[in-house]
Amino acid sequence: MYLYVAYIETYMHKNGNTFPVMHRNTMQKENIVNKIAEFWVNSYRSDRKAFWLELVGFVFTVVASMYLAINASAPDMTVVYPVSLVGVTAQVYASYRRGAAWVLLLTSYFVCINVFGFGRAMGWY
Repeated sequence: MYLYVAYIETYMHKNGNTFPVMHRNTMQKENIVNKIAEFWVNSYRSDRKAFWLELVGFVFTVVASMYLAINASAPDMTVVYPVSLVGVTAQVYASYRRGAAWVLLLTSYFVCINVFGFGRAMGWY
C-alpha cells in the first residue's frame, strides 16, 4: 500500500497534481475495502467476547435457515428450533454486552418464539 501511495504522489508531482480517473477509481475501491476491513477489526477490538458470540449466533441461525430452506416441503421443526435457539441466544448475550437495545429486544423475541415453536413441534402445547 505504501508503494502504491508513493507511486501516486510521484505521478501527481510529475503531472502537475492531476490525478488520472483510473487511479482515482482504484483508490476509491481500496478505500471501500479498507473501510470494510476496519469495520470488522473495530467490531472485534471493541468487545472480543461479543464478536465471537455474534459469529456463533450467525453460524447457527444460518444453518437453521438453510436446513429450513432445503427441506421446505416437510422440515423437521424439532431440528430447526433448537439450532436457531442456540444462535439467537448467543446473539441476545452479545447484544447485551454491546448495549444494542433494539437488537437485544428483537433477538429476545426470537428466543421466546423459538421456545414456543419448539414446544408446539414437540406437541407439548
